[in-house]
Amino acid sequence: MPAMSPGEEILKTSPDVTVKNTLFDAFLTNKRIIFAKKTDDLYAKKELVFPVNLVRKYDPASDQSGTPIIDLGIQKPDGSMGELILKFSQNNGYRYAERDEWIDLL
Repeated sequence: MPAMSPGEEILKTSPDVTVKNTLFDAFLTNKRIIFAKKTDDLYAKKELVFPVNLVRKYDPASDQSGTPIIDLGIQKPDGSMGELILKFSQNNGYRYAERDEWIDLL
């Protein structure tokens, strides 16, 4: 579980999501989207963190194989837009409802 800032709370947790072909546990808080990568060393965590207020678009979709995704548009520090695809790996059944919960919370 990632460290939280004062006043920050987790709204949704999704294990085993893929971003740029890397598997993460994803956490949506009221302030940030956090992608935490599990490593062999329990103390060595790698995280990608994006402030929720920089998310400019979030479109539900599915990839060519039918896996649910969210196409995120995130504003970069220079003002340009970056794209991030959040893919809900379907190892244990369909995850369309889980993706839709993220959309509702964003």
